[in-house]
This record gives sequence, structure tokens and C-alpha cells, in this order.
Amino acid sequence: MMVSTWAERIEYFRLPEMPGVEVLHVDRCVRCWRVVHETYAVRTLLETSGALVHWVHHGTVLKAGAGSIMLMEPGDTHVNPYPMPSCDFRILFLAPSLVEAAANDLALQAPQPGFHHPLTDDPEMFSAYVRFHRSLESDSTLLERESHFTECLRFLLRRWHKVEVSRLPRAERAALLRVRDLIRAHHARSIRLDELVAAAGLTRYHLVRAFKKEFGLPPHAYQIGVRIEKARDLLARGDPPARIASELGFTDQSHFSKRFRQVMGITPRHYQGQALTRGLLRSAAGA
Repeated sequence: MMVSTWAERIEYFRLPEMPGVEVLHVDRCVRCWRVVHETYAVRTLLETSGALVHWVHHGTVLKAGAGSIMLMEPGDTHVNPYPMPSCDFRILFLAPSLVEAAANDLALQAPQPGFHHPLTDDPEMFSAYVRFHRSLESDSTLLERESHFTECLRFLLRRWHKVEVSRLPRAERAALLRVRDLIRAHHARSIRLDELVAAAGLTRYHLVRAFKKEFGLPPHAYQIGVRIEKARDLLARGDPPARIASELGFTDQSHFSKRFRQVMGITPRHYQGQALTRGLLRSAAGA
């Protein structure tokens, strides 16, 4: 199942033969995305109508055109500060455990996974990701999909070894990371601003302004984004939306559905239908 209008196509699906992997295919998109990532995310820009896509990364606005790949880590936000040109893109979401295991296989020792730079125009890497995504939309075999996926991971890990990208002083950056981690750990409950202020050791005015500048979203929107990320996993395993709304701290199912659609572009039930139906189709595909 997919959601489609005359101008836009949004399709999510998971691959039962590849645990920890989810894919998003979007065509003719012009919306502003405001997403919090709890996984690694590799965004391949196929077409941008000749314009550039603007993307906020740790307080810096980056610009990407067709042929570019954008790399995001767990805890990062995907925020477009301006409406996008009509563009086609693909995103590969990867569970942290999967990426870390692949790094260990290649003897890459890093205390915390990270990328050398969040944006690359490497044509070989771009071609590898295009081949993988095309294999998902064709009558490819399991071996073919897995082979392309392995190549994607190899290119991804070439972008390893993190460098500091924040422009903030180290102490302030550490304070904001404490706040971010607190929100991620307690996403389902009501959090008071004073609690975040105590964790950061900053004034509430400074905290809200600095948090938004660093992560692209104010604290309350970041918390909603984390809840939506958790909801995706629960929807994909078949949990009822009403139960998910209650578990994740939404006022009710209607509130959950509204927030989910604002972030993901489709309703929870459409997302669940795509995750379950596409997964069943893929599990029955050629071996």
C-alpha cells in the first residue's frame, strides 16, 4: 500500500530478510520534514528539479543537490528550514546495532559510531545506493538485494571516524546532549522545562534557544519526534494505534494520528499497512 497524490508518493517498508532495516521511497516531494532519528539514516537524493535542498545539521544549514547523500545518526534531526523543491529521494534506515556490528566486522574501532561528514557527493557511493533501492522495486532475488546492501554498508563505513561538527563551546554542547539524552530516555512521560534546565545547568531561555539551534527543533518538538520514531516500530509489529497512543504519552489516538501524519506524511494506519503488507510481499519474493 502507498499514499499518493498527483504530486507526491510516500512509501515505507521493512525487509523481513534484513532485520534492523527500513526503507522510505518518496517521489515529487515538496514538504518540509521535521523528523528525529533513532536510527542511522542514509538519504539518497535522486532528483531536485535543478535546485538545492536545505538541511539543518547541528546549527549549520547544509545544501545538497541531486546525486548527493546525506548521513544522519541516532539522535540527529532531519529538518528542512525552507520548502523543498520537488524532489525524489530514498532513505535507508539502519538500526545502530547493525551498523556497529558491521564496523566490528571491518575492524573499525570507534568509541561511538559517527561519520566524517554528514554530506557526500561520492558518485560511487551514490550509484551503490541507487542500485540497492532499485533492486527493492524490481523482481530481484534475495541474493541480489543482500549483495547490494552489503555494498551500501561498505561505502557507509568508509564515512566513519567522527569529527566534531558543532560550533558550540564543548561545555554547552555537553549540556545540550544531556538534555537530548534525557528526552530520549523519558520520551513517553510528561517532562517539565525545569527538569531540562536542571540537567543542562542553563537558563530556560538560553536552553530553548540553544537546543533549537543545535538540533533544529525545540525540546517539545524533539520529544514528539522521538515518540513518532518509537511508534514506527510498534506499528510495524502490528500493535493497535490506540494502544500505541496511550503507551507513548499522546492525549488520545486522534492526537497521535495528527502528529504522526505531520511528521511522516501519512497516517499511522497507512504506515502500518505498508510495513506489514510490503513485508509479507518481500518475504514471499524470489530467493
